[in-house]
Amino acid sequence: MRVDKESDVLIVGGGCSGSLVAANLLKMAAASKRPISITLLAKERILGLGVAYGAPSLSHVLNVPSQAMSAYVEEPDHLLRWLTARGRDADPLGFIPRQWYGQYLSELVDDAEKEAVRQNPSLSFEVVHQEAIELASRANGWLVATGAGQTFSAKQVVLASGLYFHPNDRRLIRNPWRGFDPASFSKESSVALVGSGLSAVDMLLWLSDLDWKGPIAVFAKNGQMPLAHNRMSFAKKVTYDWSADWDRLQSLACLFGLARTRLSGTKLQGAPWQSLIDSFRPHTQVIWGKMDTHTRKRFLRHLQGIWDVHRHRIAPEVASRIQTLQERGFFQIKKALVTGIDQTEAKVVLRYKVLKEAPKEAESHLDLVISCMGLETNYGRVEAPLIASSLKKGLMKSGPLGKGLLALPDGHLLDALGKVQPRLFTLGFSQHGNLWESVAVPEIRSQARAIAENVLKSSVASAPEKEDHRGEGNLAL
Repeated sequence: MRVDKESDVLIVGGGCSGSLVAANLLKMAAASKRPISITLLAKERILGLGVAYGAPSLSHVLNVPSQAMSAYVEEPDHLLRWLTARGRDADPLGFIPRQWYGQYLSELVDDAEKEAVRQNPSLSFEVVHQEAIELASRANGWLVATGAGQTFSAKQVVLASGLYFHPNDRRLIRNPWRGFDPASFSKESSVALVGSGLSAVDMLLWLSDLDWKGPIAVFAKNGQMPLAHNRMSFAKKVTYDWSADWDRLQSLACLFGLARTRLSGTKLQGAPWQSLIDSFRPHTQVIWGKMDTHTRKRFLRHLQGIWDVHRHRIAPEVASRIQTLQERGFFQIKKALVTGIDQTEAKVVLRYKVLKEAPKEAESHLDLVISCMGLETNYGRVEAPLIASSLKKGLMKSGPLGKGLLALPDGHLLDALGKVQPRLFTLGFSQHGNLWESVAVPEIRSQARAIAENVLKSSVASAPEKEDHRGEGNLAL
């Protein structure tokens, strides 16, 4: 089979995760002085933007303060220095536009490459703007086919393209971040947002920026918008060993009962409730890993909604703006369960049941329905060719409860038989089912650093191993 390019390491994905892996790997490879070839396959024309940081409006800001968003674990002030050098707001407790952060990630890779090549002339790095569509194993490595008809060979592959949505229709928007512009609709159009999380906040800000005149309804089971950060919580931290508590209690009800008890102690320390929630963050992956399947399902069914409202918070200024919009009637919240959506040529029919009322189904006829339910978590339903074909071949397996992909905490992917793929890694949202907390930069940058270290240690060619023939020679292109 013809191979167009061979590399030691192939990173698939040019969004946040791929950029963080590339930057960390380049930085480490520069210091190692080892000869290594790295290729990054990215369908994105500009690295770093991806879904998360290609936000269309400056109103779309980070949900984490700048002091916690450095690309490098070992350089916590890296982003702050970047902002200062460009004359931008470098308040450590500020919430910068996501567009800025996308620019930061893009320049991060460029700067890392220049410095790496300067320090290590035997290093090579190339970005190829093509979409990976199929994966096949070969002796001591992998083949990756692209939609442009090329084939890439690599000893190690990092799958960093973990954000997937379903395609949009004209009036039913499943992915508001790609191919959707509300300005193409009349400002008098009626709109429904399905879901009330962070994406709903972004959509409301976007529509407000456009001076939207039509009625907007937010449909959500819990009837709540995300709560606000309290800047005091970043200075007033509290520490509890929730992992040890879980080992002792082995009960969601008991653990959250303990949290309610500790809330009083937190307040006595002069810290807000946000500090208590933040104290869970170092422990959530450990606790999730210790939960059995039944307990995980109970958490998702009974507690996820209230957890998300308190855990995934928004900037105080954004919360204030959302509250003002609601008070002046810009939108209304319907505490309801959406039961179905039908489309006609002119309208979208949204069916729902109002909770805690008679179970009679109601419906609304709307000009536009925008799903704010977030990403597709069940990779078995992902339509991206790379994921769909790899699952079909057994090279990968869906993660716990169907979420993401089955992988070890260090990023090694597992095949359909549960066997570790020694040269195939993943990170970010594809680790959602394994780690739960695996979508924010503080978690992803740690994963990126660990994978870069692992990849670099293994970059020297090893002795040939017994070949895994599943999928080899069956590339689509």
